[in-house]
Amino acid sequence: MQDAKVKSNQDVLRVFSQSNTLSSYELIKGHFPENNKEIALSYLLKKKYHIGEKISFTKPGILKNKTYKIVGFVKSSEFLDKTQFGQTNIGNGRLSGFAVTTHNAFASPVYQVSRVTFKNTANLSPFSVTYRNRVNRVYHDQNKPQKALKKALNKNRQDKYDKYVQLYKQQYQQLTKHLNQSGSTENIMMIAPKSATNFRKSINLRERQSKKKLALPNDGVIISEKLATLLNVKKGSTISIKNSAGKTYHFKVKGICEMYLGHYIFMNQTEYTRATGQKYTANAYLITMRNHQPQEVNRISQKLVKTAAIETVVSNSSNRKILGSYTGSLNEVIFILILISGMLAVVVIYNLTNINVAERIRELSTIKVLGFYDNKATMYIYRETIILSALGIIVGFGFGWWLHHFIINSLQPDAAMFDPNMYPLNFVFSALIPAIITAALAIVVHHKIKKINMLDALSSIV
Repeated sequence: MQDAKVKSNQDVLRVFSQSNTLSSYELIKGHFPENNKEIALSYLLKKKYHIGEKISFTKPGILKNKTYKIVGFVKSSEFLDKTQFGQTNIGNGRLSGFAVTTHNAFASPVYQVSRVTFKNTANLSPFSVTYRNRVNRVYHDQNKPQKALKKALNKNRQDKYDKYVQLYKQQYQQLTKHLNQSGSTENIMMIAPKSATNFRKSINLRERQSKKKLALPNDGVIISEKLATLLNVKKGSTISIKNSAGKTYHFKVKGICEMYLGHYIFMNQTEYTRATGQKYTANAYLITMRNHQPQEVNRISQKLVKTAAIETVVSNSSNRKILGSYTGSLNEVIFILILISGMLAVVVIYNLTNINVAERIRELSTIKVLGFYDNKATMYIYRETIILSALGIIVGFGFGWWLHHFIINSLQPDAAMFDPNMYPLNFVFSALIPAIITAALAIVVHHKIKKINMLDALSSIV
């Protein structure tokens, strides 16, 4: 495995050697690489690259060649998220996708990835409790799996493995929590700032409904609202979260903050030391940039990753992009629904009004003969439509409020939260659309009533 940056753009790809047993790849288009100068990319990159194109890497690392010919596009079961492939220590710190080439395309005899299977989990669902218990039983024995891995790896890789395990414990922790209701495992960022004052300048911890600001407590933590919803916890509850080594941390929830993407646990130095049993050490930087343009963020990210002191960069702009991918298609669907609803309202009101006028043509002719002005004659017919439209708007407020919460709670992914609040402008626009349609059709009906021939209408009376 080797992370490599594409020379012609900012993409960073994780290049794997092709596996025919574990984590095999599904061919989507073209064919698999047949020599060390051919490569297959993720199928999600089909629109950006094409078969037959040459792709070059700036620093190939342990790859033998810098330039490869794209011969196909593949899908991997190891990457389930279409928008996020992970972090890296080159480029801007984020992976753009993955690629596959042959074994002999790598110059190093050392393997970078060790894939492990368990015989006693065959034919079990990976989301079942039995599967999880059997896997955890193996990983809870800290000696056997680590000794087996270290024996299989050479001394160079063993040193690197130990270094990364120790280094990870000194950084801000990335924890995991298995959700029984969905069967998924969520990543949780645990952040303990060195200075609470400086921390508040970058991240505003507050409750969503009351907008009350939250301070980091000494005897508990503050968690993001989406995490609290998934775990079904509230203030005063105790949660248990595991780190990558399988160690369980217990936290008491003292506050729930407004957060729309990702899962976070915030605490101060005192709570960090108590919960983890480790001495507090600051090992990450929280940077707020003056220029928030994506190009500038990428440039600074690349500059930071090039330094030897930085392992990776997690950018908030990439999180915004992920959230945008969630809501982009949803906005299109909502726009289409509004458009269709408006067209339906036009058809229904226009046809019903036409039927009403046709059935009451004699009444309209009579009241016009009696001296009613055109405006009075129009309101004689259209008053019912206005009243029904007003009642529909009021009933629609209640039904729309319920439908809004149903859609928001049903469509949002586990890693993100949509704003469930209803604001005054939501009701204003919801009322304006049918009101404008009703008013526009009133003008059409008014002109139609003005053109009624009273003599022809009354001449049919026997």
